[in-house]
Amino acid sequence: MSKFLKQFKKYDDCTPPGVQLPQIKIKQQHYDDLSIPNTTSNCDFLEKLCLRGIKHLGISQLENKKEYFVRAKMELEILAELGFVDYILLNWDILDFCNVNSIPTGPGRGSAAGSLVLYLIGVTKIDPIKYDLFFERFVSKSRAKKIEKDGITYLDGSLLADIDNDISYEHRQGVISYIESKYPGRTAKILTLNTLSSKLCIRECGKIVGGHSETDINAITALIPKTF
Repeated sequence: MSKFLKQFKKYDDCTPPGVQLPQIKIKQQHYDDLSIPNTTSNCDFLEKLCLRGIKHLGISQLENKKEYFVRAKMELEILAELGFVDYILLNWDILDFCNVNSIPTGPGRGSAAGSLVLYLIGVTKIDPIKYDLFFERFVSKSRAKKIEKDGITYLDGSLLADIDNDISYEHRQGVISYIESKYPGRTAKILTLNTLSSKLCIRECGKIVGGHSETDINAITALIPKTF
């Protein structure tokens, strides 16, 4: 058996050490919309999107406008340093497709709502400064971990920023088709599968059906062996 396993020794290090974030190619139309050359870096492009958002949202007229500019600068620097710019633009592109095609989207939820950059570029609709939300819950330099291998930068997948986008169910397939057409062979569907133990099923049903007290529910679940 050991001789057989030795044949695969050369493949021990073939698994990527982390997640390689995508590199986004921006359409010429978007450069034209911002009146900038198509040689503009993605970091600078994202900054221009933020500046457009500041103007569109009337932030320049606010008394605390300086707070917005300082926060936006800080977020942009961290996103660039950690290599998240293209990931942000990927989400922006999807939401932009939805907006152009009048597809309803949610206001944003989870830690992503704490990003001013996402608010300025239209990925979320929640002002994190107005509601005192923390960017560090979304992205934190102390949590992000870079891994360099063969000249390629990877990130620890368990520490990546997560953006939850809620999209109208009726138009969901259209959005999926757009993503698949733009990134052929590089998309996948994932799901979360939840299971309930027998004890937990009884508890959940007891909360909804019959109005039973917690004492009664506990008495019933105590009769069910732990193995179930």
